[in-house]
Amino acid sequence: MLNPDLIYENQKYVHLMLGSKGGIGKTYVLCYLAEYMLSIGKTLTIIDTDTANSWLKETKFYNAVDFDMFDSDKLISFEKVPEIFSMFPNRNLVIDTGANSYSAWFEYLSNGGDKEIQIYGSKLMIHVPITPGSSLNECIRCLEQLVDKNFNCRFAIWLNNSASPKSSPFTIDDFDELPIFKKMERQLPFVTELPTCDPASRKLVNEIHDNHYALSEIADASDDKLRSYTLYHRPASAMDKFRANYYRDKILNSFNVDIKPRCFHIYKESEFDEN
Repeated sequence: MLNPDLIYENQKYVHLMLGSKGGIGKTYVLCYLAEYMLSIGKTLTIIDTDTANSWLKETKFYNAVDFDMFDSDKLISFEKVPEIFSMFPNRNLVIDTGANSYSAWFEYLSNGGDKEIQIYGSKLMIHVPITPGSSLNECIRCLEQLVDKNFNCRFAIWLNNSASPKSSPFTIDDFDELPIFKKMERQLPFVTELPTCDPASRKLVNEIHDNHYALSEIADASDDKLRSYTLYHRPASAMDKFRANYYRDKILNSFNVDIKPRCFHIYKESEFDEN
């Protein structure tokens, strides 16, 4: 079982969502990572650097800080990145990025940004979603590019089969067979396979997100508060709350059960609890 106190070591982390492909679930992963961290009592600040997607900044639950990545020439610039860490030193940061800002973040890290983050009192964990179907090869190429740079960081891999429900699932066992796994296993605290959901739950999750709510808002709402949430021109119902709770629990539980045994062996002394 993942021990949150050990995996985060009571040390501040910069959790950076990275992927060179759009639509693979970077914001999706960020939301559930944030909800998980909050559920175990961590404090965090969410930073939105995705210049092409306004969903996170428009969803009030996450209270995301909108950070402008554009320089004076209206170009996305890696030189803007250090401002984030000077503004929020020694904090748990969860940072969303877009496919259009991937190159800027990659350039920042390649120019010593991974070490600069440590100067500001934090460690770096790079989170990479991998989705099946047409995006799979691009996701793996992106991961290979990041791993080959030998950044001073750890990696978290999220197998996001819900992003392509009609494709054959890409499982933890599939990931274990990739050559890249051997290269990165000592940097790999965990791999988790995010659960898919039934059609009715998927429809509800889409309604919740399309209306700029978080899953936890519906799952934790009191009966009176629940009716104030509007989902596609209808008030949220007790069944919506039940389904939201069920799916959220599946997501959060996946953080605890889908831990690769090999990572257990490598990290159990300092980062994992076998209970």
